[in-house]
Amino acid sequence: MTRNGFRLLGTVVASLRMEAAKDPGDPELAVLVGELSVQDADFRTWWATHQVTGAGYGTKHYRHPLVGDLTLDCDTWDSPDGSGQRLMVLTAEPGTPSYDRLRILTSWNAEPNAGLGAEHASAR
Repeated sequence: MTRNGFRLLGTVVASLRMEAAKDPGDPELAVLVGELSVQDADFRTWWATHQVTGAGYGTKHYRHPLVGDLTLDCDTWDSPDGSGQRLMVLTAEPGTPSYDRLRILTSWNAEPNAGLGAEHASAR
């Protein structure tokens, strides 16, 4: 397995530990952790570190009806207060077709100098 693969799996285990903290008495989760611990030495090692994370990352693919396919990097963070709220940030690599398409979408929503222009126009 690649170094990135091991890092990703460590993050997955840390996310599982975060979920386990929400309901430490969950019997199904206890069985899952027990089975994985018996069958996989790497899982045992990661679980024993007690690391938790509410962050995640990956790639999301979307098909927008106007600009077409978008491939976006996705980062998510769970709120540590237990509210269940999650922040998701989607970005595109500069210089890619997805970056250009995302810029087109953001430009359609922008109103350049909306308030400022109206005030100055009426003062003339």
